[in-house]
Amino acid sequence: MSIILNLALKQLRQLFEKLNIPQLKNTFSLIQEKLGIIEYMSKVTSIILITLIVFLITIELIQRFRSDSVFNYFKSIFQTIRFRHFLKQYEKTETVNDRDNNITKTQLDPVIQNFNSSISKCTIDVRNTTISVVMQYPKTQQAQKILREMTEQIKEEISNYNPRYIFSSPTREGDKFWFKATKV
Repeated sequence: MSIILNLALKQLRQLFEKLNIPQLKNTFSLIQEKLGIIEYMSKVTSIILITLIVFLITIELIQRFRSDSVFNYFKSIFQTIRFRHFLKQYEKTETVNDRDNNITKTQLDPVIQNFNSSISKCTIDVRNTTISVVMQYPKTQQAQKILREMTEQIKEEISNYNPRYIFSSPTREGDKFWFKATKV
């Protein structure tokens, strides 16, 4: 992206050099210089973030290797992705006709949005002897109702992922909803 932008600015600067407009030449040089600084800062930030992510994942893998199983780490990731997909609610959106402008607008259901926002933060942590499933409890009463109605389906789904574990009833601790299991 920055390469294309730099090339475009160089072409514009060359065009304005031919037209002999020195103020525009200086302006494009300044813009190009500022874009170079922004490019450098974004590269440094990207490298720092990637290094931090690799460092944190390495720490987790070392801890899993020492006390658990590295395979359980990848199992946790896979089950979390699958579980989020299972929980996500899909509902057709309503179309509303705007009488003033004769425009059709699509409205998203805020209850479903709140519920999906909450479940997008759920995680499954598989260990050798235990499994913990944590979900953020939805903020609205209607979204909480959807979650409570799904409790048995949720328990069945995570039990299906891990048949050798027995899951207890879910508990709410603050704004978190927990399912915990122990190995049989």
